[in-house]
Amino acid sequence: MFRRRIYAQAFTILAMVGGSFYYQGDRDQRKSWEVGKAEIKAKEKNALWIKELEARDLEEKEVRFFSGGVKGHLLRYDMLISRV
Repeated sequence: MFRRRIYAQAFTILAMVGGSFYYQGDRDQRKSWEVGKAEIKAKEKNALWIKELEARDLEEKEVRFFSGGVKGHLLRYDMLISRV
């Protein structure tokens, strides 16, 4: 009876070590996939941030461009439209 218990414990330890080796590749693959996903998300976030900065810059330029007064307003608007 004592030998069977020892054999069962040895089998349990071997099963744990074997499972660890078996699933190591899966863990590595999942980790690399998550890293790639995080990189893509960071690139998208950076692109959106740059787009927002460009929109704010254009808005600021328009405010500066049109703040010259009402007199040349239509002329300035035509010049702005022709540049875009």
